[in-house]
Amino acid sequence: MAIQYTLTLAAALSAEELAARAMPDPAQRPAGRPGLATADLYDSHGFALTVLTGKKNGYVEADSDMGVFEWEPADYSLVMFDLGPTDQLARPLAAMLTVVQRVLAGGGEDAVLVENDDVLLLKRFGGVLVKHGRPDFWEHYAGLDDLVR
Repeated sequence: MAIQYTLTLAAALSAEELAARAMPDPAQRPAGRPGLATADLYDSHGFALTVLTGKKNGYVEADSDMGVFEWEPADYSLVMFDLGPTDQLARPLAAMLTVVQRVLAGGGEDAVLVENDDVLLLKRFGGVLVKHGRPDFWEHYAGLDDLVR
């Protein structure tokens, strides 16, 4: 069974800009058309990466440590990670969270990271980052908690 993680940013970014933030190495950078870029990074990172931008009237709903979380960004962009079926999650999760950290560090947008469209893992609003899902997610594999600050 595949696992998907979606990083939603409250911003009207271009796919090219967001892809460059996610993957600075042009050889690994998602490519495509305006508003949509993809990259098959299964061999190098353990996931496929999709960047989707220029979206309007967003809605995110997910379970969190504090009940149901809801958010409605007016303009938004997505960075989606498809980890595919795997028994070994430590490597792709570490690679994914490295990309998430890079994207977050590249801008100050409000953001949320959700697993399989229903579990909130982190949110950043007004520059304040709060992690959810502890210890089930962040402390399950050694070092994950340190990858996103």
